[in-house]
Order: sequence, then structure tokens, then C-alpha cells
Amino acid sequence: MNFKLFWKKTNRGLWLGAVLLLALVLFIVIGEVRYSFQKKEIRETAKDYVQALLSVNLAEGELGADGYLTEAQKQAQTTALDQVAKQYWYTGSVKLNSHNYDLARLSELLTNWQTAVPGMVTEIACQPDHWNVFITRDGPGRVLVSLDTDQMTVHGKGAAPLEGYEEGVLFPTPVNSREEGSDEWSRTCKVYFSLELVRKGGKWQVAGMNAATGSGYSFNYGLLGMI
Repeated sequence: MNFKLFWKKTNRGLWLGAVLLLALVLFIVIGEVRYSFQKKEIRETAKDYVQALLSVNLAEGELGADGYLTEAQKQAQTTALDQVAKQYWYTGSVKLNSHNYDLARLSELLTNWQTAVPGMVTEIACQPDHWNVFITRDGPGRVLVSLDTDQMTVHGKGAAPLEGYEEGVLFPTPVNSREEGSDEWSRTCKVYFSLELVRKGGKWQVAGMNAATGSGYSFNYGLLGMI
């Protein structure tokens, strides 16, 4: 059959629709392939971020005479949080999902914790492969990531944070051990993080988050005890 004659007799709208449908399918397939490749990056970014954020809790040296962190220790934590933020957070304007908060709120939580919680955290033991990670797409260039672990051991010095709102709370789980006459303590914690990541500048960055420890607690104190 002559091609020109065939083309004239064919419904051109039908062909155009088929072409557009094929383009849409290719767009979706390519997007899914790209997303599959990016999942590893998302997972590693999320785990690296929470490990870095946990390290902000740590303090060295002796506590102040009042049993709280000294101004120098507080400043060291603030500086550490600034460095984590600079490396992992997206500072542009993003509408966050319900219950999640931004970088300014995270900084405020650190200040609240330093003021309300006595004692210090000296060690946090949790390996990157201990985290369970779940990723959900939330639109183009945007994902929700949840991480949880029940294999975190925390060591501290001084008064262990109590399970009460007035005293503030960092790790709302029982103290597992404290030697008699010693000011050192340890706890085993269940920890949960929920992150919002956005794809900006060719990499995944944190745009919002919340976190919790223990079971059934929701106190806004400490980088581990906030919700």
C-alpha cells in the first residue's frame, strides 16, 4: 500500500495519541529506573545523617558544678549541629508534611535539652547496619524515609535523664546499670526517625524530620527524645 495514501486514510489523532502514550510510558519507566538507582543513595544519606545527628549528643570533659553541661560543652554541641546542618540539610523553602519540623526547630530543641537535662552522654553505640530503613516516594524529587533500631546502647555521666516532662527527657527508657558509688550510667534505647528528603543540586538533602525514643513518649527534649 502506498504510504502517503495510508497516512491520509489513517486517523491522525489516533496516531498522535499513541505517540503521546508511548512518551508517557517511557517517561514513567525512565523515572522508575532512575529512582531505583537513587534508593541506595537515599538510604545511605539517611543513615549517615542520623549517625551524625546522634553524635551531637556527646560531650567530653567534666560537668559543671551544677551538674549540667558547661558553656564550652554547650557551644561544642551547637557547633557540631551547625556542621551537620551544613552537610545534610536543605535550607530553601519547602512545605513540610504534618508533624515534621524544620532546621530552626531542631536548633531550638538542642537549646531546650541543654537547659533542661542534667548530666551528659559520653557514648552512643549503634552501627549503621542496625537501622531498619523504609523509603516512600512523596512526589518528584521528594521522599519520606523512616529509620528505626532497638540496638542502641547509651552511656552517660552524672544524673541520668528522668522519665518526666519537668526534668526533661533524652532517653526515656530505664537505666540498665549503674555501679554503686559511680556517676556513670547506661541505657538501651529504641529509636525512631522520620525524615523528609528532597533532591536539590544533584543530591538528596534533609528538609524536615521528627524523632522519638522509647515507647509511647512524646517529649520535646534532646536530639533523641523529640517528636
